[in-house]
Amino acid sequence: PADRVQWVLLGALSLSGLIGLVRGLVDAGGLGQGWYQGYADPMNSVRVAKSLVFGLLSVALCRDVIARDAALAGRRLATGMLIGLVTVAIAVVWERMAFPGLFDFDAVYRATGLFWEMHVGGGAIDAYLALAMPFSWWAVAVARRPWSRVAAVALAIVLIYVCVVTFSRNVYLSVALPALGLAIAAWLRPRGGGDASGAEPGSQSTGRRWSTGLSLGAWLLLAAVALALPNWGAGSFLLNRLESTGKVLDARFEHWQQALALPQSIADWTWGVGIGRFPALYDQDAPEGKFLGQISWHAKQPDGPLGRDSVKLWASHGRTNSVASYGLTQRVQIVPGVRYQVELDLYAPTPTLVAAEVCERHLLYDWDCQFGLFSVLPSASNWSRQTRQLQGPVFRSQPWYAPRLGMFMLSTFNAGGEADISRVALTAGDSADLIHNGEFKAQLARWFPAAQYYYLPWHADNLFLELLVERGATGLLVFLALVWLALWRLWHVQGASRSLARILIVALVGVLLAGVFGSVIDVPRVTFLAYLLAFFAIQLPADREKVPPWRPPNAH
Repeated sequence: PADRVQWVLLGALSLSGLIGLVRGLVDAGGLGQGWYQGYADPMNSVRVAKSLVFGLLSVALCRDVIARDAALAGRRLATGMLIGLVTVAIAVVWERMAFPGLFDFDAVYRATGLFWEMHVGGGAIDAYLALAMPFSWWAVAVARRPWSRVAAVALAIVLIYVCVVTFSRNVYLSVALPALGLAIAAWLRPRGGGDASGAEPGSQSTGRRWSTGLSLGAWLLLAAVALALPNWGAGSFLLNRLESTGKVLDARFEHWQQALALPQSIADWTWGVGIGRFPALYDQDAPEGKFLGQISWHAKQPDGPLGRDSVKLWASHGRTNSVASYGLTQRVQIVPGVRYQVELDLYAPTPTLVAAEVCERHLLYDWDCQFGLFSVLPSASNWSRQTRQLQGPVFRSQPWYAPRLGMFMLSTFNAGGEADISRVALTAGDSADLIHNGEFKAQLARWFPAAQYYYLPWHADNLFLELLVERGATGLLVFLALVWLALWRLWHVQGASRSLARILIVALVGVLLAGVFGSVIDVPRVTFLAYLLAFFAIQLPADREKVPPWRPPNAH
């Protein structure tokens, strides 16, 4: 019966995902071609859907390794999660050292780590930390040698710091609350059975040990948040964010109401508007559009008016206070002590201002910047070549262990502005051209769009709402059924896999909490990880079950 339930659930997930993908592609006008499409284009449906596809492909692998040795499979899974956590910890510590400083909690700067998906905002790092942080506590609980326990405790402390410097209320709640809840449950009702930590079956110390470890981790996080409020003064970025929670909630509720208006038919409510279609439909919901701008590549047309490979930049008509907040970016070298010079080939059908800037930037937050404006007027000769020396502070030399990254950005500076760019060159002093693919012969290779300050059109900011809108009531119900089955199986796991089961419960509940105020499914890497943990969980043997190796249905 348990196997039957799993197969029915996996079949329902597959069908829901397939219908959502097809509806998304149809709504976008067909599959289309090109690897440099945006969030309103067909390939966004493929991008979002791949997490479920890869997750389903992992089911057979999970079942096979668990059937061979469930405890060993669990340890390998946990080890992989720890490697990911170490990587994120290193990236965030470097980012903080390079930009605001390790202990500067006043600067308006939120760590993003290596989560490039946050180039249009979102909660990628929030969801990942909620999902992965519990494994650092697992490492502390199961460490047997003094050196391994010291290493595990050190990693847990650094990761608590990482959680704090995200300055995300979502992270604080989704990491601390599940740990506290499970710690209380383990303390009140310790269960018998072997444990990877080495406690004897039936020992009360097992539940007490996990209770102490989990509650300690949760309280350390909350204490670190409190300590990050220097003197509880108005200069604290964290305190200012906590004080603005009420305003943020009001804006979030309004955003959710607008998202709920996107499904228009019974089919939309049943099957969804299509996987990956939320950004496009949210933008279309307003006459002037809700994106800050858009970027598209255009191939050379010998008989056309432009006759070159080029990129078109648009700025929104509707958000005049956010112009120059969405543009085309490229990583560039930071050259200390000089001013940069930019040369552009431009065309505009209407008078337009194009902004060019070189900033010390990791992803979202600018530090020092050099800036220049290009005024483009319609011209019978089409293309005009203009050169500007950027104004602003020269960059300083950086320490080798924490150098700041540089980013070049092009954007339209006036509301409703529209410009085509066919050539970009950037020099600093005597340097050679610092731009790669400056004539866009390789389409948008080496270029990347990025937004600042305003991110609503790209995210529903609620996991369950985004599932309802994009995959309909059926998709949401199937997802909830998967989560329920995974948690039920984990709660009944006994034996050597029991300690890992506890951590998986905390991880899955944590990512669900992170999904209450943040988007998850539009971040394929994190979503795949959540699916992987859920599919791994439903394969673990409950009580004394034995899991046979994977076989296709009806195979003999």
